Amino acid sequence: MCNDNHNALTILSLWAPVVSIYLLDIYVFYTLFSAVYGFLLGARDRLGEIRSVEAVHKLFEKFPEAFMDKLHIGIPKRNLLRSSGQEAELNKFDAARFAPFWNEIIQNLREEDYLSNFEKDLLRMPKNSGLLPMVQWPLFLLVSKVEQIECFQIFLARDIALECKDSQDELWFRISRDEYMKYAVQECYHSLKVILTSILEKEGCMWVERIDEAIKESIRKKIVQTNLQLSKLPLVFSRITALTGVLKERESPELRKGAVKAMQDLEDVIRHDVLTLDMSVFTPYYSEIVLYSLAELQKKNEDGISILFYLQKIFPGLFPFLLML
Repeated sequence: MCNDNHNALTILSLWAPVVSIYLLDIYVFYTLFSAVYGFLLGARDRLGEIRSVEAVHKLFEKFPEAFMDKLHIGIPKRNLLRSSGQEAELNKFDAARFAPFWNEIIQNLREEDYLSNFEKDLLRMPKNSGLLPMVQWPLFLLVSKVEQIECFQIFLARDIALECKDSQDELWFRISRDEYMKYAVQECYHSLKVILTSILEKEGCMWVERIDEAIKESIRKKIVQTNLQLSKLPLVFSRITALTGVLKERESPELRKGAVKAMQDLEDVIRHDVLTLDMSVFTPYYSEIVLYSLAELQKKNEDGISILFYLQKIFPGLFPFLLML
């Protein structure tokens, strides 16, 4: 019996180091395999790609699509938008569903006191459920640093427009080099149009539509810098700031008067400063209404010249804006 125990201990002492080394090798190889496999999975899922605030700034526009592809259940409408090639509508659709989840994360960070109220406001994403035909991004994406001073991209775009003496294409190229600066310009333009049409009555809305059509026509013909006085943009910004400042306050009779005055100031700047609508024989002298019917515009005088022909030839660049008078 003692010999059997002695033999067992001998066998155990001989094989124990072998088994230990074997188990150690298995552990080492498992560790190496896990590392390589984990690296490949991470590379496939692009983990660790965002390592800084700058990376978040650069890649944020891809977040809604990734969220819908990886974390959200399939939605038939989204599949229809993708299959029909409606990229703008698809991007807005994704952003509208991503925004509540992103805002909940930001709200939790604020409740844990990791963020201030100002930082929370910069990070929150609009609902993207409104009338704007584009994605609305958080404000922090529309902020840039120039000489260590934070400023909104729209003001940088304004300064570029003031300084640019080149063509319209060159101006838009300089703005579009920063994707979010381009977003800021487009969002401000569309937001202003929505705000104005929502507070004005029918005649005022028609005026906004005519301004919009005239600007788009100038863009199409590449004569923006000819038809619009871009040097007056700071004046327009100040009037818009005054108007929005009044509108965000609680409604009251005094506030209504202030809103009317601010709207009149904005209309005056756009009509007389930005569009440089020159005085002519067709400009009302005081406040009387000057209207011409289509027949009167097309009626020729003894020299065979109509009022419409006169306007088109005398004011070729300003003619689209003269139609607003």
